[in-house]
Amino acid sequence: MEALFIYGLKSAGLLTCFYVVYYFLLRKETFFSSNRWFLLSGLFVSAFFPLFTWTKTIYVERPQWSMEDWMAMAKSQESLTLVTEPSWDWTTLVMGSYLIIALIILGRVLMQLISIFLFLKKHPVTSEASLRMVHVQQEVTPFSFFNYVVINNQLYSEEERKSIFLHEKIHCNQYHSIDILLSHLYCGLFWFHPLAWRYKKAIAQNLEFLADQKAMEQLESPTVYQKTLVKVATSQQALSLTNPFNQSLIKKRILMLQQKQSQRRNLWKYGIMLPALVAFMLIFQVKTVAQERKVTY
Repeated sequence: MEALFIYGLKSAGLLTCFYVVYYFLLRKETFFSSNRWFLLSGLFVSAFFPLFTWTKTIYVERPQWSMEDWMAMAKSQESLTLVTEPSWDWTTLVMGSYLIIALIILGRVLMQLISIFLFLKKHPVTSEASLRMVHVQQEVTPFSFFNYVVINNQLYSEEERKSIFLHEKIHCNQYHSIDILLSHLYCGLFWFHPLAWRYKKAIAQNLEFLADQKAMEQLESPTVYQKTLVKVATSQQALSLTNPFNQSLIKKRILMLQQKQSQRRNLWKYGIMLPALVAFMLIFQVKTVAQERKVTY
């Protein structure tokens, strides 16, 4: 139980470092693709780094025991009495509570996955540009899930549909659904860390910025794209675990589209985590083991 508690503290500390660096240094940069990998790295590093340790061996001289020392140890062993008092095992309660909440959250994620597949199965599917287009009649926010793109064509003009399709195509081709799913699973396992939920939101928001940026590079009319963002924002129905077209705040997305591209010299900000990770490994993950030095005569 103690080992699990220490692991949780280390993981929470690492994720906090990644989030602080992203929020204060990288959030307003237009390196959306690099930000994606930075945020994903935070999930993996915080989950797996605390599991690895390096062993440092130090050699000590064998202690010289006298006859008096042996006699004193024998007497102390004879006088030692073990007193056991029944105590309530609070660790079982803590561990049980953690598992119950984690299973509830992960079960909710599973139910959301099932609801998505059931939703996709109900509607006709066609192929377009290596993607599976799901055509719906109800007013639902356009979204993508892996290689599925869901849209109601009757609600949008041809230009608007082109903007939406291109946006969702980028989500599909870059496998953004994996990021969303991983962030939900992480929150299920590390639900006790408040920043885990904000981290999940940051991942989803950055993916929208990334898709917007790539879509704008391929469109002739930025104005039509921005108007499409506002129009789709009026739709209120969206499924969790998907990449809805209006997932991020529309005002923030439009501001990011109009923001000047970040200068490459700002890439140094990603390197800040390297010394922090090295310090973490040296301070917390190095296990010192004492070994008696062999004496040769």
